Amino acid sequence: MRKIVVIFLCFSLFSNINVFSQESIYGFLALPSGDFGNNSGEGAGYAETGFGISAEYTKAIGTEGLGWVTSISIILNPHDESGLKEFLIEEFGMPDDGVVKTKSTMSFPVLTGLKYQADISGHIEVFGALQAGLNFIKPGNRGVTVGGESWGMEFDIYTSFGFSVGGGLIFYERFNIGFRYFGLGEPELESTITNLDGNSRIEKFDQKVGALAITLGVNF
Repeated sequence: MRKIVVIFLCFSLFSNINVFSQESIYGFLALPSGDFGNNSGEGAGYAETGFGISAEYTKAIGTEGLGWVTSISIILNPHDESGLKEFLIEEFGMPDDGVVKTKSTMSFPVLTGLKYQADISGHIEVFGALQAGLNFIKPGNRGVTVGGESWGMEFDIYTSFGFSVGGGLIFYERFNIGFRYFGLGEPELESTITNLDGNSRIEKFDQKVGALAITLGVNF
């Protein structure tokens, strides 16, 4: 299934290179959703509001207003270090004076699908988009320092099936505002944990990833 999706994405990307009816770039706030944004309980991701940027290319197809849209995005979400520290204190007995540091989780969704837009006044258009594809995720490494000694969790890059759905408004054919929901799957993460004694072990767990994006961009 994954190979089929990759082939489909590559075909879509390269089939859209020559002629586009619209190109756009938009930035956004990325509000983590579901387990990804929880800071307690099973499956909590401890993610906080972050930001992202997307490059999007639309090629007109058939029916007026309908297009095939392909996008590449980068999403960064920092983590709630205080919530993670509380978890480590409660579950693993970490001393209160321990220091927790994390790096942001980076998601790279590559999505393709359909987009439709229509005039609602002389200078305003409305649009909607539905896409699917692959997400590449690099969870933020985590480190803990206790009494001058450190241990940490390190992650590689993982893939999962993802989708996005959303819509918004276009003003004067140039500026756009809107929202997108990124459902980025539930990849199985594998972390290398190095303890205070220097020994390492591997742990695996699933993590649902999702974000609601409030977007602001420009069309070309």
